[in-house]
Amino acid sequence: MTDVEYLVNNKVPNLVDEMISKLVAAKPKDPIKFLGDFLATPAGTKKVFFHIGSNNWAGPTEPVGGGSGVVHENLHKLMNALPNTKCYSIWPSKNQTTESVAQASMRVFSIPYNVPCFESAGPVSSIRYHDLTEEQIKDYITRLENLACEFLDEIERDEGVPVTFSMMHHCFLNVITMRNVNRRRKREGKPIVPLSSFVHGTAVKMYEREMTGTDPKFPPRFYKWMLEEKCFDDFDCGVRLAFGISEKEKTVFQHVFPTYPMEKYAICPPSYNSAFARDPSLTLEGVLKGFKTSPYEGQGKEAVALPTNYKHCVCFAGRFVDWKRVPALLMAAKKYESEVDGIATVIIGQGPVDTLKEYHALIEKLGLKHTYLVGWQGHKEMNALFNVSTVGVFPSKNEPFGLVYIECMACGTPVIGAASGGPKDFIIPAVGELIEETDSLEVLGERIGTTVVKAVKEDWKKNKWEACLKLATNYDGVSSLQKQLEISGKILGLTLV
Repeated sequence: MTDVEYLVNNKVPNLVDEMISKLVAAKPKDPIKFLGDFLATPAGTKKVFFHIGSNNWAGPTEPVGGGSGVVHENLHKLMNALPNTKCYSIWPSKNQTTESVAQASMRVFSIPYNVPCFESAGPVSSIRYHDLTEEQIKDYITRLENLACEFLDEIERDEGVPVTFSMMHHCFLNVITMRNVNRRRKREGKPIVPLSSFVHGTAVKMYEREMTGTDPKFPPRFYKWMLEEKCFDDFDCGVRLAFGISEKEKTVFQHVFPTYPMEKYAICPPSYNSAFARDPSLTLEGVLKGFKTSPYEGQGKEAVALPTNYKHCVCFAGRFVDWKRVPALLMAAKKYESEVDGIATVIIGQGPVDTLKEYHALIEKLGLKHTYLVGWQGHKEMNALFNVSTVGVFPSKNEPFGLVYIECMACGTPVIGAASGGPKDFIIPAVGELIEETDSLEVLGERIGTTVVKAVKEDWKKNKWEACLKLATNYDGVSSLQKQLEISGKILGLTLV
């Protein structure tokens, strides 16, 4: 037997290919240890994970559908980087297809409308779940259930083992769908797939707004239905583990689902996308050259290139929904534009036309001369802007976690936000400042403006960038995922890592 025949017969080339692909996907800090762990993992401990997402992933025909889409895609790639582990995913899209994605580990759930949002707007859609008819909701669940059943059968046939663990993103339609899938599998004599729900935050916010009974945009509809479905009370086919991304979110979840046993709820902060990284070669002038203004439909203005002769930049990225409080940032800009020479404000985001009109009108009313709305951008553009900005400002009230803070800090840029929600769990003075909460946008704007001026005068960018990078590493992909799987496995009584 030749050396080549020996290697081929023992499938060594296949092992090397898998080892290299997982190493590249994980990009661990210690590649030698990673490879050692990979080779030391017993062959009989294969784990198979299954996700269903609520938002599309980024592709040539559409930007990423929102924060949970980013988290889902990142988890999928990281899980596939673990030794003896395979991860499979389904996610919805109007514009992408399984054929266009061309990856065996995923299926695109085709829908005839843009990906729905829980609140008022997303990067690719202003359609809300409340805009869908009962027939459309029923069709969504039925078709997704059929796709999931077919895909699970294919996965288990190819892998030769049952699916170890499933993760449904958001506590809404995906949870009902997978509960239905498990009931079908039970009737067919197939193993039930342990079901978890990654709560995220916006679905819970939707339920909270329905619970008030006074918000005309959120009439009581889905919350009562979710309680009646009892997905969080069925520990056989339903949710066995729920986890969120902050202490604040845990409290809100308990309020919305009061009968759920909170010992089966885990806090697992998400990991940020590795596309966000410090790049000292980027310059403010060079990055601003790549941006244009983004007029709203019917405004009657052309997109124009941004001026580039600035010394400082304040950045924001997020959806244009009320709790993100973009108007507070605009009010802050009035203060710091008058006190800091050469400072620009670049706002990445998208929302309904009425909201865009409101923001443009406020910019005009405040007399802002150096504040620009540039529409939604991809990770590459966001990473570049975060890198060259003096400070990132994210004024959200009760942000479920605040992944954008981590992404900004991963680029070496300090942050300013509001002292509520998830950011209270991790923002410290070494990386920025959280402003005292208030219900007044004017007061919040004044406080943010004062803090931005302080950040420029104290040169936060120079003095805090190293602490920003250090804090962001706590949320890098591999370490966050391992923590998440360890906690989940302990609650479920499963070995997931």
